[in-house]
Amino acid sequence: MRKLRIIAVIGGIVVLMSCASQPKPAPQDDPRIGQLQSQVDDLQKQLASRDAEMDALKKSDAEKQTALEIAAQKDQKDLDARIAELNKLFAAEIARGDLDIRRFRDVLIVSVKDFVFFAPDSPNLRPESLNLLKQLAEVFKSAPDRIVRVEGNTAVAISSPETLRLYPTSWHLGAARAANVVQYLQDKCGMNPLQLVATSLGQYRPRADNSTEQGQEKNRRVDFILVARSLYEIDQLKTVAQ
Repeated sequence: MRKLRIIAVIGGIVVLMSCASQPKPAPQDDPRIGQLQSQVDDLQKQLASRDAEMDALKKSDAEKQTALEIAAQKDQKDLDARIAELNKLFAAEIARGDLDIRRFRDVLIVSVKDFVFFAPDSPNLRPESLNLLKQLAEVFKSAPDRIVRVEGNTAVAISSPETLRLYPTSWHLGAARAANVVQYLQDKCGMNPLQLVATSLGQYRPRADNSTEQGQEKNRRVDFILVARSLYEIDQLKTVAQ
């Protein structure tokens, strides 16, 4: 818009100069001609400067777009490499159906069935599961630019009266399980606590029908969500802004 206004002003000045150049007063004797010519020169300089700024902005935008595309390609390759590493590392668990790996856009999800880590209705880690956690931790530590969100998922309401006294809802049990996993990753595996997040989704994010035993078995799980730190922080800021 500013460029159009400058062009319009120049056009008006040219018209004035044309009128002023009529033979009534001699052009060389009219001081307005010099003033108008000076204004035209200034406006043309402003127009040239504005054109240069626009060209610089276009170049900057193109460079930013290229940088984003390169970063996205690098991120895709990194995720592909980690999926390949996890598939190789946990081939036996995947074959048994105890662990599965999913990818959603730029997010990597490792799901482990709850009985691998816990006894029924218990938040305490099984000793035999600790080696698997250590192996996961090594993969996570090699990706310090990614947040690891540990989600505790249950199936239906807790059935054990003893557990109900300590964990009255599935939210409580899921949270305790996620917290114990995160604590072990930090204390025993040496992970940076700033890379870790523990949360509970209770029974409210099922992967299968909770009305069947097979569905409940799929829903009782611990999910390890790997997401780029920059994306996670942006998402958190959006949540705060709302």
